[in-house]
Amino acid sequence: LALEYDRPGEPITMYITSRGGKVHAGLGIIDVMRFISSPVRTVCIGHCESMGAVILAAGEQGQRFALPHARMMIHEPVGASGLRQSAEEIRLRAEQLQKTRDVLCDVLVECTGKER
Repeated sequence: LALEYDRPGEPITMYITSRGGKVHAGLGIIDVMRFISSPVRTVCIGHCESMGAVILAAGEQGQRFALPHARMMIHEPVGASGLRQSAEEIRLRAEQLQKTRDVLCDVLVECTGKER
């Protein structure tokens, strides 16, 4: 946001090295990337895993890059381990995981123009 404020509309380069993280935090980053008027160029340095790879894909079309030794990886959303929940809580969590997966797939389809 600070870069957008200083130079509205000027390209911003986001260098990413990430083991992933919380899906909703990553979706918040993508929301900001879409909200600002500046195009966001994304560059993978090292590794972009999980949500980091989705953020990489959300960069401006034609402006997504990876250095020669960079590594990208996406996996299915996973729930908490150690199932000490009722069957109903597990069912609800499974529904939430499916919804989260659908949102991530929708973001990737929109950003890359690829089919599901």
